Amino acid sequence: LQGQMFGTNRVMPGTLIAFREDAAFPWTLAVVRRIDRLPGRRIEIGVEYVGTDPRGVVVTHAPDSEAVPAAASGGGGARAAAIYLPESVKRPTLPIKTLLLPARRFAPADRLTLWSAAAVFTIRLKEPLEEQCGFVWSPFEIVDRRPRENPAGIEATPAAH
Repeated sequence: LQGQMFGTNRVMPGTLIAFREDAAFPWTLAVVRRIDRLPGRRIEIGVEYVGTDPRGVVVTHAPDSEAVPAAASGGGGARAAAIYLPESVKRPTLPIKTLLLPARRFAPADRLTLWSAAAVFTIRLKEPLEEQCGFVWSPFEIVDRRPRENPAGIEATPAAH
């Protein structure tokens, strides 16, 4: 990727970036691997594809009981924002579901409750694909799925069913 470099907008190897070709296209996430400075305050960065069409989710550590979402059991812990990346069959392919999580808060085999707009999942993290100082990129397996009873506090209407 090439572009204009602006004052404090420094990019370092290992930085997670989001970009898209046009406002009509979905976002693409990538990790910066290489940086070359060009004449005229321009920069060229080499990136490694992470995923496309990212979705914001909320995660908490799941309670120790059998796959019961934290809200249903009254348990849970501190919430964290995460980025869900769905599987992709288009090139470049990503044949697994993954999450980008805050660094140092989660470990392989952790059971988490994942809150999406429409459902609540209990998941188990697998070995990370990438660990940086700011994020962990990890595949996961779904242990349990339940519909969210009142997504985002919005009342259900007959048209929504």
